[in-house]
Amino acid sequence: MEVEHTPKVEIKHQFSKELLVKSQFNWFALSELLITDVVGVNKNNLKKHLSGLLQNIGELGLNERELYLITQSKDAYDKQEKVNEKVMEIAEGSILSDDNESTQPVDWCNITDPLCGEGKELLAKKIKSIRRKKKRDLKRKEIEKFVEELGVGADAWRRTGVLTFDDNRKVNKKVTFNRIKEHVEVKYGGKFSYGSIVQLCVARNYKGIAKITCRRFDLKFNPDSHWSSALYRGLNHIQYSTTTDKIILNRDDLSVFRLDSMATSNKCASVCLKDKVPLATKSDYQQKYPCTLQTTSYNFTASHDEGELCVGVVKGAAIHNKNAAQHAADLKMVESQDMLQAKFTNRVTSKPKDIECIRVDSGGDEAPCFEEVQFWWAKRHLERPTRVQLVTSRHSGGSNLNRVELQNGYEVKARTNLFIPSTLNGMNCDQSGKIDNDRLRKNTSDAIDVYISRVDQAPCGETVINLFKGADSQSYQSLSGHVRTFLNGSKKEKVALALEHPEEYKQIKMIWDIRNAHLNTSVPTRYIFHLVCCYQKNCLHPICKDGKPDHNICWYDGGPTIETIPLPAADPDSPFGSTTCNACDKICSDHYLPPESLVKSPEEINKNSEKIFEEKSCQELAKKVLLKPSEVLCWLEHLRSVKEHRKEGARKAAETQRQKRRDKETVRPRNQVCAKCQQESDRESATATLWIFCDECKKMFHKSCVSDASTDIEEIWYCNACWQKSICQACFQAAPLEGTDEGDEDIPWVACDNCQNWYHIACVGPVNVSKKWLCTTCT
Repeated sequence: MEVEHTPKVEIKHQFSKELLVKSQFNWFALSELLITDVVGVNKNNLKKHLSGLLQNIGELGLNERELYLITQSKDAYDKQEKVNEKVMEIAEGSILSDDNESTQPVDWCNITDPLCGEGKELLAKKIKSIRRKKKRDLKRKEIEKFVEELGVGADAWRRTGVLTFDDNRKVNKKVTFNRIKEHVEVKYGGKFSYGSIVQLCVARNYKGIAKITCRRFDLKFNPDSHWSSALYRGLNHIQYSTTTDKIILNRDDLSVFRLDSMATSNKCASVCLKDKVPLATKSDYQQKYPCTLQTTSYNFTASHDEGELCVGVVKGAAIHNKNAAQHAADLKMVESQDMLQAKFTNRVTSKPKDIECIRVDSGGDEAPCFEEVQFWWAKRHLERPTRVQLVTSRHSGGSNLNRVELQNGYEVKARTNLFIPSTLNGMNCDQSGKIDNDRLRKNTSDAIDVYISRVDQAPCGETVINLFKGADSQSYQSLSGHVRTFLNGSKKEKVALALEHPEEYKQIKMIWDIRNAHLNTSVPTRYIFHLVCCYQKNCLHPICKDGKPDHNICWYDGGPTIETIPLPAADPDSPFGSTTCNACDKICSDHYLPPESLVKSPEEINKNSEKIFEEKSCQELAKKVLLKPSEVLCWLEHLRSVKEHRKEGARKAAETQRQKRRDKETVRPRNQVCAKCQQESDRESATATLWIFCDECKKMFHKSCVSDASTDIEEIWYCNACWQKSICQACFQAAPLEGTDEGDEDIPWVACDNCQNWYHIACVGPVNVSKKWLCTTCT
């Protein structure tokens, strides 16, 4: 009798390493390679060969990364093998499963007496199976009831009116396996593992809650991106060292949340009943009334000595504005919250922190380059006295690099699959179809409450997001209108503001004067708004009144003073144009100095920053701005096109002005009388008479009667009578002789109600402005 022996297979070390490299150090792939590439290895002896290879793996000379990959894949492989073994045992009948807990009808066919022998065993097995199934059904129904109560989709609002027709304005938190686990443990007074809950819910391919988020953006080329990134590296260095005396705040507006619709995402699945998936709606039209909510995220970023704190202010388009005034009111409301006092108070001195560093995006309601935004930060700089008010923004397209964007991602994930109707208290339109503003504001306010009850305390990294309702900014909005008049209004509008609202005008002018006195003009105002106390005796700022401190205030111990901003400066030692730079691809475009080296004053660092670069060589220009030659060439082409367009615009404007000038020097209109000589034609000229008219009173004059024939008439011309009204009748000047600076446009005037002549208030003395005022001549 011949006996077939299985040949002994020995795998040499070198061949083992080749197999590992070929499988990319993946234990699953390695097991398949052993079966297909090694003679004598099959599924029966695979486990033995893998065990032998694992024992000799230390002799193969693998590095740490390769060993780490092998360890990770082998752990997953072992877990999968255990699952496969359990499946085999169930198939062979070694253990019971849900499918074979109940006996089959065939097993009872040969039983004659169910109370004896084999029949008795089958009966006991059936009783145990029914009892186990009953317990599971009870737990299953309890879990389904819990999930159904917490899920509020579009169908629940319309079918049951769970939140529409009663006074309940709160919804439960989003359903997660952890919340199911907590509920079951309370219900049954025991402990359940997370995996058991998942198995009870029959969930497949589930994913846990990630600690980070990944967002993808399509970024366009911006020549300021390199400089802006270097600037923020420097800001990180001076701001994150310590926050004992500093407030570091990241602020950004989250994408709007639309009422009457439910946003879903395949990245954020919701736990729900298998046969009762919540209904979602998608409107194919826009409501004629505002029905959106928006959260302004406030991220108090963690530093080396303080943790992170996340806050969100939820606002509705129907009751809140989206402007700088609303942001100012919201920040004051956030500061008043007890739970946030640690971020606004110096924990050493227990006094308010006197350095504020705020990072915003480049939107029109937040960017530091806009004067209206600067006013509200200057107002906060005065009313909540700070030594430094630093507001910065990144380059266009770079706001996604701010830490607050991570907080936005977590909140979007928390509000996924949330449905809130815009008609919680009834329709927003009356019977005639007009919008009922009172009802709309009530519905929006209640919708904010529902949103907060669902999304509040959503996880964000190692902390949670605390949501609050937007502040009432009515007083801020009324002042905002006066601020816009003060900053951008005409001369007459500014005079009217000073006369009709003297208190508001005085307050705005005082804040703006402090802004001008404290403004750091040596930094690029497009991205940086930097206010620093001047410590002048006549300054109205509370800290300036106390005088200059005995020692310099620095960003951190041993660091630069608070007057210094670490503006990027080129690294003289970087190899521009080199092809061996480790940090650059192909050609090195030079680098900026590291933040530790930027401790000098901005004037010294950027003393040549305002020089105009000569376009002698694209390579030299690229070296100066630290960009690749191809990027510089692209930007220069853009600047050339802008220059050509501006030249064309200037040429058209000059032609328009010349045409207007020719229109003023027209031939006499028919039957027109000169307002000075009262004659139709020019008495001193035998040729065609040239006429001009006053832009104020619109009266016609012979050119020879009011000026020399060789004198060119200006585009805007006034007669003597109108010109007298445009100057002060006390000093006969356009600007007062004393009390104002040269070029000051904000000069208060007062007009006599009898003779209609105008006077400088500074020239006639303090005037108690009432409904009627008369000058000294008329009185």
